[in-house]
Amino acid sequence: MKNRLVRKILYAGVVLLIAVALIFSTVAVTADKYNSRQDTKSVDKGTEHSSELVHDVNAGIIGMNQIFYEDFDSGVWPSEGFPIVDNDYGSPETWGLDTNDYHTSPNSAGVFWAWPPPCQSEWLISKKITIPANAQLKFVSYVYLGSTSLDEFKVKISPNGSTNHDDFVTIWDATNEYPPDTGWHYFSVPSFIIDLSEYGPDTVRIAFHADGSTFEDCALWYIWLVDTVSINTVNAPLTPPIIDGPTSGKPGIEYKYTFTAASPEEHDVYYYIDWGDGTFEEWIGPYNSGLEVTIGHIWDREKTFVIKAKAKDVFDLESDWAVFVVRILEDKPPTEPFIDGPPIGKPEKELCWTFESYDENGDMVKYHIDWDDNSFETTDLVLCCEPAEVCHTYEKQGEYNLTAYAEDETGLTSGTSKIKVDIPRNRAIYNSWYHWFLERFPLLEKLLTLIRSV
Repeated sequence: MKNRLVRKILYAGVVLLIAVALIFSTVAVTADKYNSRQDTKSVDKGTEHSSELVHDVNAGIIGMNQIFYEDFDSGVWPSEGFPIVDNDYGSPETWGLDTNDYHTSPNSAGVFWAWPPPCQSEWLISKKITIPANAQLKFVSYVYLGSTSLDEFKVKISPNGSTNHDDFVTIWDATNEYPPDTGWHYFSVPSFIIDLSEYGPDTVRIAFHADGSTFEDCALWYIWLVDTVSINTVNAPLTPPIIDGPTSGKPGIEYKYTFTAASPEEHDVYYYIDWGDGTFEEWIGPYNSGLEVTIGHIWDREKTFVIKAKAKDVFDLESDWAVFVVRILEDKPPTEPFIDGPPIGKPEKELCWTFESYDENGDMVKYHIDWDDNSFETTDLVLCCEPAEVCHTYEKQGEYNLTAYAEDETGLTSGTSKIKVDIPRNRAIYNSWYHWFLERFPLLEKLLTLIRSV
């Protein structure tokens, strides 16, 4: 009897020990799971972002015009920008404000695991937002990049502004953002940026969707925090600057060039100029948008140089390159002028000739003319390759040698050109013109000969 009592006591003790062991084991597992999840909230201060950049309202709009912004710092939940919190499985709805010391911002939005594990497919949905065709979504995040424990953290968009979960399409997935096992991405700069151009213009909703329903306990294993959510329109890029100035020149002489670029948003403009000879003007400015900027340059050798220039605005949005070709040559004299005009005329009747010379340096030229009747004439400077017309009257009959040479604006002169001009008496003039006319039109001479023979 006594032995039976002892056995019962021993049996009860063993059962009690087993029960205590199971209780402590469960508590330990729960604590480990809790601690493992809590550990995800411990941020190494050495890897924190520069927090003042994240919550500076301008940080979300550099180079952009902002049309939506939410930083959750009002302390109101749900926030004005994201008023809808939902769970596909009813409850709990664990999206909420997070005020822990992940960064210096007062608040961020966070979704948390729940214990004991309910099913979690948690949604944080924005108000309706009208976006243009050139919109971008930006946000910063504290999230595990690369799936672990089958958690899914996705950003979605409802193209028609619907709140129906089935209408949302995925536009960003933390699982695919970086290779798996990348690990934690702390709040950091730069933000994640998502192009929304294929969804605008339209009225849309943005959703942050955390789904743990594929995990064995149907719950999230980790937390997800988001902050500084903005939608911005991207500023139109600047067009390449217009370059204007001389297309040719000589070594050692400064030439002036103008550069003009306009910002669609009227922002100030900077210029980067490559002169093609190994020298540069590096982002000079700022200048008013559309202002014609004049800059001089000297090339020290003969060569064909290509000037390249581009512009950027105050947000560092750059244009494409513009190019301008300049030929630099040692100074060379103009060619002998080509003289064109009548070879014959009447006394005391004005006759006109054109004089044309080519200058390889592109210099302007003037013409020195000797009419061979003790009179001389010098024209004004004219553009090279453009004929200059000059008229003269011979007072007496005779045969004259009209000569001329060209002089460029640097003083270099060409060789001399010459033509003969006959100023005969009237009858002689008639005969001379008659023969000159027949020489120009030989078929007419044959026709006249034929008429005479009839």
